[in-house]
Amino acid sequence: DQSYEIIHKKYSHVFDIRKNKSNIGFAGNTVELFKTCSTEYLLWLPDEDNIIEENINKLIEILRSNSYFFLCPQYYLDDNKSKLYRGNKRMKTVSYDLWNAASHLPGLIFNIPKTKKIIDSFHILKKKFSTAAKCNPQLFILLDLLIQDNKKCVYLDFPICSPKFFLDNSRGADFIETPYNGLISPEDYYLNGGIILRWVLHKEFVDYLTDLKNNNSNHPTIKKLLYYQKKRIYDVIKNAIELERPDILLDFNKELYKNII
Repeated sequence: DQSYEIIHKKYSHVFDIRKNKSNIGFAGNTVELFKTCSTEYLLWLPDEDNIIEENINKLIEILRSNSYFFLCPQYYLDDNKSKLYRGNKRMKTVSYDLWNAASHLPGLIFNIPKTKKIIDSFHILKKKFSTAAKCNPQLFILLDLLIQDNKKCVYLDFPICSPKFFLDNSRGADFIETPYNGLISPEDYYLNGGIILRWVLHKEFVDYLTDLKNNNSNHPTIKKLLYYQKKRIYDVIKNAIELERPDILLDFNKELYKNII
């Protein structure tokens, strides 16, 4: 539809506008942004979000006085800020809270030089952990940054962007309806032609962290990240059973309890 040509003609004097040679998908495009970014930091922003201009100066001052690897701003689902969808209400380190910090990309800020190693090897991750790499490439990046220095990965106590339109049944559905937490996804819930099984997504992150632990057995951050990811996979399965088969939830809890004991 000539959209690239129109945008390039109108805005190329202001922005560095790039176009992929082919449709490489969400994950491919995200990784390509990291590869081609020429600045120290990258702020990821989709077209359906607005920048909160008055907070950009606050962000710039923080980046000027600190060499952070990753920053997660607050993100709200409604315009009166009644529900914090992502982030934290105070500035502190991300620690091992991987999914709260980066499962939702808009507004996230990454230190580009620090991401080079993981970005250069992403093609390997894509082959071995295909579901996780397609759905959440940014989590692999954050994992690597946390392993480098988890004290350099922080929450901001203010938002950078917000949705242009607030919809009742958009992102909130990720946490309360079967399509996100389900073990068996609905027939119409696809990713690139394949049904998403959410427990497989979380399992692949467990497998990835297990590989890292095997190669770095004494690394405390990897051990803790693996512990929290294993705990999360149990929560995902439990939530799915509660949604899809609440009649067997009690049996699941009994078996889980026996295994822990």
